[in-house]
Amino acid sequence: MTVRKGQSSMETLIVFLFIMFILLMVAIYANEKSTEATNIKTETDLRRVADSFADNVNTIAEEGSGFYKYFRLPTQLVGVQDYDVSVYGNLVEVSCNNYSVIDPMVSSNITIACLDKNISKRNKVYNDAEKIFIICSKPELTYLNGSLWLAYANGSLWPPNAYTNQSVNLTIKVMNFGPVDSGPFWVLFNGTITKRVGSLKSEEAVEVSSSQIKTPLTSGLYPVNISLDYNNSVNESIETNNNFTVYVNVVPRT
Repeated sequence: MTVRKGQSSMETLIVFLFIMFILLMVAIYANEKSTEATNIKTETDLRRVADSFADNVNTIAEEGSGFYKYFRLPTQLVGVQDYDVSVYGNLVEVSCNNYSVIDPMVSSNITIACLDKNISKRNKVYNDAEKIFIICSKPELTYLNGSLWLAYANGSLWPPNAYTNQSVNLTIKVMNFGPVDSGPFWVLFNGTITKRVGSLKSEEAVEVSSSQIKTPLTSGLYPVNISLDYNNSVNESIETNNNFTVYVNVVPRT
């Protein structure tokens, strides 16, 4: 009787271990399949993001200078994984962990100033003289080229004319080119004259006029240095393009 009980216990243990082995194999197989499915989803998401990025850049590059469009990127891949977007020449690479997808683009002159990976925020891609720029969900103050004029001058003159030794009011147009509104900021003319601008909505432009600027005693092109948001009160996508120079054509009095 003792021998039979011991044999029965051993058989039960063997059956138990066999069942546990089978369950372990099933668990390993299920985990491998789950990992494989997640990897497929990750690669699919990588491809989707890379294609979207390249398509937006290609569209604006082909449209030409002055064109722009907005686009959004997902916050994470498969809802849980962070990822990176990098541009190398005319290639965009979207990567996550050990996976990456590379897409070609029609332009290699691409600059990413900043990029938001957040489905609730808009990025903007634009073409400036065949240079492609990408900015994120921040204001972007810019001077509108050709918007310079003098209070009394004929607007068709370029550069606008002024007499020597004359006080003039100079006016420019400033635009918020970014995807979001800006707060108030100051514009500096020739390092001394400041003008305050209230908040600007996205894609809104405003005229900004200086107070009296004195032209020199001699004729020629007179430079006027202008700085937008000179004290950096607005957090912009690009902070290095706020300083520029315009010219007034100073002519002798007749």
